[in-house]
Amino acid sequence: MKIDIDSWRQAAKQGRVTAQFNLGIAYANGRDVALNPQEAVKWWKLAAEQGYAAAQFNLACMYRQGKGVPQNNEQAFHWHRLAAEQGYAAAQFNLAHMYREGVGVQQDDYQAVKWLRRAAELGDTDAQHNLDMMRQQERDMPDQGEIRRLKTAAEQGDKEAQCDLGVMYFYGRGIPQNHREAVKWYRAAAEQGHAPAQARFGVMYFQGFGIPQDYQKAVRWWELAAKQGNPSAQCNLGLMHYHGWGVQQSYQKARYWFSCSAQQGYDKAKDHLAGMSEEELGVS
Repeated sequence: MKIDIDSWRQAAKQGRVTAQFNLGIAYANGRDVALNPQEAVKWWKLAAEQGYAAAQFNLACMYRQGKGVPQNNEQAFHWHRLAAEQGYAAAQFNLAHMYREGVGVQQDDYQAVKWLRRAAELGDTDAQHNLDMMRQQERDMPDQGEIRRLKTAAEQGDKEAQCDLGVMYFYGRGIPQNHREAVKWYRAAAEQGHAPAQARFGVMYFQGFGIPQDYQKAVRWWELAAKQGNPSAQCNLGLMHYHGWGVQQSYQKARYWFSCSAQQGYDKAKDHLAGMSEEELGVS
């Protein structure tokens, strides 16, 4: 279904916040207009400044990813915080992640848990999963003997141990958090063809954790993991194709990878697939 861009633009110029938000969506996805992240940012910022939570969230994501605007973690935090305070669950989840990793704000575990709980209470499945993982980690925190054995195995080339050690460094589980060390061990396992490590290594490139942000390299590692059947990599690869991040934009490829992931029961992929329009799905 073709959308009336001219009507949206006229209403947006008159200050109608929903029109500003929808116009931003159109430019971000290239729907009935040329793909233009800068224009998306322009309209979302106008809506965000009027207090529209969804626009604040989208604007925060653009600042975090450096899409249509210079990458700026502090601005990403600012807009996520505003949306989160209005009860926007996805913003609360991202805000918790930024507090936990110290991205754009001083690291604060208390604030991270607080915002995760708020998002979980609103039904955000990612937040619920993260809280469950944190509780499990508290119960299963490794002792120093276990850590030494894991490091020895990793140094001897055991790819499972390398990936596990990367996870421990990433989350600061039993050892001080260190994203560069996480990158080191994820890379070591990924280069041995370990799909979960390849998927995690792609995330490091996508987010710019412990390594310069690089969407093309994120795609490269997610493709390797996705072809081995890793559902999170398949879902992430679908998102890259959907938005045209690091690859040529393609709804067909996005649909393919979302479907591959969803068939394995990956809830995020199911949600992304359900959110695609009939036009994007190629339904006539």
